[in-house]
Amino acid sequence: MLGFTLSKLNLLLLAIAASATVAYFMVIYIDASEAQAAQQLAQKLAQDAASLMNSSTYCDYLEFSLPRSFSVGGKEFYYKLRISGLEAQSETDNPKNYLIFSVIRKREGRESIVATSSVIASAEINVFRFGDETTLEPELAGLEEGAILDPQAIPRQNIVMLVKEIIDGAPYIYAIPCSSESDASSCPANKSSAAVLLERPEGFNC
Repeated sequence: MLGFTLSKLNLLLLAIAASATVAYFMVIYIDASEAQAAQQLAQKLAQDAASLMNSSTYCDYLEFSLPRSFSVGGKEFYYKLRISGLEAQSETDNPKNYLIFSVIRKREGRESIVATSSVIASAEINVFRFGDETTLEPELAGLEEGAILDPQAIPRQNIVMLVKEIIDGAPYIYAIPCSSESDASSCPANKSSAAVLLERPEGFNC
């Protein structure tokens, strides 16, 4: 009887150990899958930005809609997107700056960057952010501080607009956040507001 009980106990311990091992590897799998999904988003943004910057047009823009979340392992992966820039030190007359896209994972009240991708630009970079989370009116942000968009916010902060413009031979890049759920903060509205903040009430050339 004692041997039978010990045998059952050993089987129970083995089952618990196996379950713990499976759970451990599932956590690793989900973490890796979340990081991969985040990296794909950051890279897609950087690739689209590079295509815009390298286009031959004097003024052009694009709008990139952000997914509300990612589905990984049957669960929703919530995130924020950070857009920032970095001015590279250069001794030449053609400095290289960086436009950076970072995906921030939101989990259990904690936030951490899980993916980053950047594009090099020989352009002056201006980043706008939402100055008011209610009206979502844009304002100029510090380049390294950047702007943060939350696709789960109400109203959603879920569109990135990039504007490229060449003025007197000098290239400029503007990153402007927008919302698909608010007419007042739609891309056309925020694009106009950004131009006003740049003291260009006539707007951009495209």
